[in-house]
Amino acid sequence: MKIIWETWKFYNAGLPEESYPPFPAEAISPQVGSSIDSGAITLRWEVTDVDNDIASYTIFLDTNSSPVTAVGNSSTNSLNVTVTSGLVYYWKVITTDALGNQSNSQTFEFRVN
Repeated sequence: MKIIWETWKFYNAGLPEESYPPFPAEAISPQVGSSIDSGAITLRWEVTDVDNDIASYTIFLDTNSSPVTAVGNSSTNSLNVTVTSGLVYYWKVITTDALGNQSNSQTFEFRVN
């Protein structure tokens, strides 16, 4: 007679973890389509995050309509930059939360007098 031993495995399920990516940033200033004076300006944006765990922002600013030049990282929702007269600038924000989830804003645009 052959004896068959069954092996049972158990585990205690932990609480489920949920993580949501932040919503895309929205431009506060300069406003989309606005004209501003040259020199030092402050880019400002607003982001909503369900988890409230935003870790950083990466800001891209360029005269190309698809900005690829990263001009800074910030832990707040603003960044000081310098702009040159007679150009149109395009910028966007990539928001990263504590778990690495990211969101990309649309591309914003403004003119410099």
